[in-house]
Amino acid sequence: MDTVTQGGIGPQTSAQFPTFAAMQGVRRWLIADASKVPHYANGTKRHGTLDTDADRAQLVTYDEARAARDARGQGWMLGFALGPDETGGHWQGVDLDDVRQNQLADPANEVPGYVEFSPSGEGAHAIGYGRAFATLGSNGSGIEAYAAGRYFTVTERPIRDSGPVCLASYVEQVLAPRHGAARAPSAGTVETVPVDAKTVTELRSALMHMPADGYDLWVSMGLALRELGMTGRGLWMDWSDTSEKFDPKQAARKWETFKPTGTGYQAVFSEAQRQGWVNPASGAAQLAVPTVPTVPVETPAQMLARLNVDWTDEEEDEVPDIVEGLVADEDVTLLGGHGGVGKSFLALQMACAVALGETVLGCDTRQARVLYYSAEDGRKRLKRRLRRVTDTFDYDPEGLRGNLLVLDASELEPLYGEELRDVGASGKPHLMKHLGDTATFRNLQAMVETFDPQLVIVDGASDTFDGNEIARREVRGFIKLLRQVHPTRKVGVLLMVHIDRASARGYSSNDDGYAGNAQWHNSCRRRMYLQQKVEKDDEDGSVISETFLLRVMKNTDGKPAPDMELARGEFGLWQQGVHLGGALAGEPQPDEREVIAKLIGEYYERGQFVSASLAPNAPTGVHASLKGDSRWPRKLRKAKQTNEVLRDMERDGIIAKEPYQRPNRTQAERWMVMRDPSKPFVPPGKGAENE
Repeated sequence: MDTVTQGGIGPQTSAQFPTFAAMQGVRRWLIADASKVPHYANGTKRHGTLDTDADRAQLVTYDEARAARDARGQGWMLGFALGPDETGGHWQGVDLDDVRQNQLADPANEVPGYVEFSPSGEGAHAIGYGRAFATLGSNGSGIEAYAAGRYFTVTERPIRDSGPVCLASYVEQVLAPRHGAARAPSAGTVETVPVDAKTVTELRSALMHMPADGYDLWVSMGLALRELGMTGRGLWMDWSDTSEKFDPKQAARKWETFKPTGTGYQAVFSEAQRQGWVNPASGAAQLAVPTVPTVPVETPAQMLARLNVDWTDEEEDEVPDIVEGLVADEDVTLLGGHGGVGKSFLALQMACAVALGETVLGCDTRQARVLYYSAEDGRKRLKRRLRRVTDTFDYDPEGLRGNLLVLDASELEPLYGEELRDVGASGKPHLMKHLGDTATFRNLQAMVETFDPQLVIVDGASDTFDGNEIARREVRGFIKLLRQVHPTRKVGVLLMVHIDRASARGYSSNDDGYAGNAQWHNSCRRRMYLQQKVEKDDEDGSVISETFLLRVMKNTDGKPAPDMELARGEFGLWQQGVHLGGALAGEPQPDEREVIAKLIGEYYERGQFVSASLAPNAPTGVHASLKGDSRWPRKLRKAKQTNEVLRDMERDGIIAKEPYQRPNRTQAERWMVMRDPSKPFVPPGKGAENE
């Protein structure tokens, strides 16, 4: 018998499918995409340590998982998490792959529990509940069995359901012997080449340097490793697992088809080196590893003398800003803002202004050399933006050339992250992961020392910091690293960072202005926030005004500068003091009370009366009737604001309510102007007494 006997289609009742009914009653459900990658119902990939309380907390009910699957459309499937539950029992699973080819029809037709067809229709899954057992992993036999650390897709195409049962005995007594007797995956005509442990470590390092997503590279690396037998298979499978496309069963079948000719494991080294890999144990890598200088041991007295601050000497202790009030010298300044708001353009404008000693946004600068390190934008965009800055502000390109160095670092590795370092002794290499400065940072230090700028601009943290943005120690380490970007002296550093999600969502007024741990704020000396705010009409939701503010959120040297209102000019360049909803911010504005009184008076003279109603939605009230006039005060964007001004005007005797009869003979009240608001209020009778 080489087929599986098919039962009814789709679980119907708890009586027909009692195990499945029990599965429906527990929170162990998730979803999977078309590549069978498991996701929690909220859409995030299943991650972290499986079968922990944190993992189980993100599993959902059967109904919730179905709703999440249906919401994502075609290709998504239900999934059920195997493993221990809170009571100590284990949900177990047996996977019989390709029943016909692997001659597994007998176990497929006799395995107990809830049994259904696999997604391919060529295999069977069985699910039970009971005690733990030793895992039967993929080995080419077509048999796998798990009681932890896995999930099964659920097709709801049942074969049968014998009721809740423990599968452990069946796995150990029936399946394990067949699984163990399976042909080893490395068997065949390919001769196995022996390699030592050092070579295996180097092969793993080379593979992990390359992405495993491309099919051609995936196959060529498998062919190259095939001669190493089981060792090569393990290396190739581990590397394949780094791709989101990884399917262990498909990979195992593919491995069996490899018959290499004219290639070997050395091809892995060649391809990795072509992609920039350096063997950590090679001489080239050893040259790149920085030598740790021997630090002499200090006595307490020597340390006291070195750390003591002598505030009575005559040395100048004031450090003037590079951009007055905005960018500090000899320390790190952060510039935060939502992605796409224009931080890079602003930083480029500052770079050019400092290089030439020109003002920027009305702020004085101290002329100095500037190195702009762009890890975000590439060469073409940088050239286009620089030309726009020089053309718009009529900067001398030759003058800039000597004081401004712009680097395209968009393809380079981060400045801060993990790298392997040799900490061995007596000539014996011993590689360990190091979290901190990288070879890229050390190269930047060398370039900074050569060009010798006073300001280094790093754009931005998302591409240069490969640590955990919410880990205080890592953030502090990165900021300290930037203070050492010039290896021989202190310089100013301007670092662009992205804002927190709350600020980015809906242009909120959240004051954080950075994403991650508060250490970003605490570690820097100065912090700016380029904030975008949008105000909408209460009635129709239309945009009334769009405002950009440059805000100094922290200044350890004194009081932060006042918020600066900005607007984008031509080509996205920034200019000072423009509000898109009105006139120049610095230009004197007429008193809104004078404008309102004048408009009401003009309407009154023409017989177009304005209702005295203060209801927010009054169709003939002051706000609704007059806001369309070009003279209307732009800061009165909402009816509520207008009504507050009207109450003040009535209280000060500028306007008063006058009863009148409408054309339809109904009684109403309208506003009439009582006096000129530009002149002081004189109470009745006072004028005569003073004569």
